[in-house]
Amino acid sequence: MLSNLVTVCTLYLPPSTNFNDRDLNRLVDELPTLFIIIGDFNGHRPLWHSKNTNPRGQQIEEFINTHSLCLLNNGEDTYFHQRSRTFHSLDLALYTSSLAPYFNFRVEVDLCGSDHFQIFFDRVNVGSNYAQHPSHYLFHRTEWANFTLRALITCGIVEGENLNEILNLVTKTIISAANASIPKSGLTFPKNRKPWWNKHRTDTNRNQRKVWNVFWQQPISANQITKSITWWTRQKS
Repeated sequence: MLSNLVTVCTLYLPPSTNFNDRDLNRLVDELPTLFIIIGDFNGHRPLWHSKNTNPRGQQIEEFINTHSLCLLNNGEDTYFHQRSRTFHSLDLALYTSSLAPYFNFRVEVDLCGSDHFQIFFDRVNVGSNYAQHPSHYLFHRTEWANFTLRALITCGIVEGENLNEILNLVTKTIISAANASIPKSGLTFPKNRKPWWNKHRTDTNRNQRKVWNVFWQQPISANQITKSITWWTRQKS
């Protein structure tokens, strides 16, 4: 979807592991010109709207400034700590400044069984470069009576001296009849059907979303119970 290759690097920095600035600098040197670094940095800093601060966060902020990187985060929390029932912003998306106009940062409100929220990069000003699959006629749904009526090749069409004009008229007549009587498939790729999904999975998934919305307002133990039921249903399916 872009004119140049963009390298996406996933990074995890454990909270108990120490690292120095040379390690991060060497990572940037190894990456191509256009890159996105996304991952769990375990750093707290007001720059990404974290309510706390720690030395790891200061180290990451200095790394961002040293390499003139952009921070894609928009202030939404990306992590839920179950023991303390608190939300944090631990997952960061860093990228080279030339990519700034192309992406928006978005966090999904459903944990989906994890303690980290899903992160999405929404493409800005999407053109026609999305992968599409060519449209084709659905012949099994053809209205043949209508097609026969419209695709009538008369003597007036085929009588003439210019063969190219006759060919164009015949082709135009058949295509026009096909467009009027034969449905076409869509341009986008259909979503892959999940063979393990069933109505029970839909119901438990919907119930988990309802309980989670309540949990946003007031932490309750019902969320953990519903989460366990949903996980068990998914595994059984």
